[in-house]
Amino acid sequence: MFNYCIKFCAMLLFLAILGWGEIPSSGTVQLGNPVYDFVERIVTRYAIDFQGVNSKPYTRSQIAMFISDIEACTKKNKSCRLSIVEKQELAYYKKEFSFDLAELDPTVRYDEKHIFFYNRTASGNKDDFLKIDLGFRDSAGYVSASGEEFISGCFYGGIYGSIHGILVQNEIQVASELNSENKYFSHDYNPIHGYPYNVFGNQDSTNKKSWDTFTSGIFFRKNRFLLSLAVDRMRWGPGEFVQLALSGNTPPMGTLKAETDFWRFHYIHTINMLKGYKYQKKYLYAHRLECVLPKKVTVGVNEMVVYGDNTNDGDTLHPGTTFQTRNFDLIYSIPFIPYYFAQHYSGDRDNMALSFDVTSTTIRNLKLYIELFLDDLISPVSFFDDWWSNKWAFTSGGRFIIPVLYPDMDICVEYTRIEPWVYTHFFGESHRYTHYGESLGANFGPNADALTISLGIRPSQKLNSHVLFQHSRKGQGNPGDAITDIHYLIPPAGLTAEKYNTKYFLGKNYQSTSIIGIDFSLRATRLLNIRLYGTQELTNNNERSALAVIDIYW
Repeated sequence: MFNYCIKFCAMLLFLAILGWGEIPSSGTVQLGNPVYDFVERIVTRYAIDFQGVNSKPYTRSQIAMFISDIEACTKKNKSCRLSIVEKQELAYYKKEFSFDLAELDPTVRYDEKHIFFYNRTASGNKDDFLKIDLGFRDSAGYVSASGEEFISGCFYGGIYGSIHGILVQNEIQVASELNSENKYFSHDYNPIHGYPYNVFGNQDSTNKKSWDTFTSGIFFRKNRFLLSLAVDRMRWGPGEFVQLALSGNTPPMGTLKAETDFWRFHYIHTINMLKGYKYQKKYLYAHRLECVLPKKVTVGVNEMVVYGDNTNDGDTLHPGTTFQTRNFDLIYSIPFIPYYFAQHYSGDRDNMALSFDVTSTTIRNLKLYIELFLDDLISPVSFFDDWWSNKWAFTSGGRFIIPVLYPDMDICVEYTRIEPWVYTHFFGESHRYTHYGESLGANFGPNADALTISLGIRPSQKLNSHVLFQHSRKGQGNPGDAITDIHYLIPPAGLTAEKYNTKYFLGKNYQSTSIIGIDFSLRATRLLNIRLYGTQELTNNNERSALAVIDIYW
């Protein structure tokens, strides 16, 4: 009963703040939008700061303010000499974000393209407006290893607007896929088995499936304080290919997020609903503090806490596994309180992780970064010990923008190492660092490393291409290899306590995989995009596989 009272009071507080706030015409920009790459390129090349650059997703108003800063820099600073392609990109995004730019400068002409647009007044008052977009994506591909061919179609639509003082943003996707192989089995809609889908027919397996997903949210702001209630993805950290804390690669999460800027700091505080077993609750609390230091150095600190109802798949001999249900914990909702201390206050019964990241763009055209993820640690002096509970990971790399005016070229190099047992927990799924069975952090999971090299060439605003090489290694059959592994107090049969409690990076059995990929995209018009990509994969078992896919976005 107390838990329901807490939820009711929280809802009343949220509605009260809604009436107090000022609704901005700004939702979030979906992860994967090319504007993210444009922002990071400009930040790396020129003396323009972007507060919260490693805290994604960005809001549309953040992008609009950044575009204004770019224009101001090009007019006042001779060092802001944009390349030919950068000028084309800037002109393109000025059109795509013209509605948000008009809030900063009323003289800006609205030039966005939508299926339907409504504005309450012709005078530019945007208190009430509505945008509706529809689209379709065709995909076709071939996998050489299995000989399978597939084709899929995805219908997507979005509604974005401020109606009677509430800003709403919704996007839905409904898709179907046809495969030459009968590889799809009926889904039981249990999130632990992955994101749900529907199959056609009553057979044990079929070659057709359909699925749907969505992102949505309501947003409002009071001065520099932004509050949102959304179903969305989050990506925290500077990694180009791998993010250790929150990667944004899982299905979207239900999120209550508070965000603010003050002086050189950008702070985010979130409460998230995760999906594990079907009828058990699971929560993620996460906050991030990002600071822009002098000399174009950005430092970030993240804390994450995961817990949920008992799922009966943990180590039943471990103290504390007798709990049955866990509810919303108000202590983690207080901003700026370190979770490390809050978890001790709550009885040291939750899965807490901490990460740090540093990004430097001090040298023009060069971005250097490192991220350290601490899942568990006996003590700082035991960091490199081989005790199983010293669970950490790091990723480090750089991006060099080749200083030529035409075409735009850059090269990225990144290395990631993840120790055994990272992201796991002895309580099982209730405390595991997963959502819909997927890692919230690095998709490699524990006991793996990867080296990634990418060369990007953009001859024009409409053409973009990348060549990628990645060599990864992943432990196979060793304790702590899989994110679902559980460390038991009593070692499994055949293992001594000393051997079981000692971690072996990669171990004797591991699989190495080398991938070469080519990605080519063409922005034919503002309403038509074509993407063609292919990969060649080779493992140390001499298993070869090639993938070729073409996507057409209408």
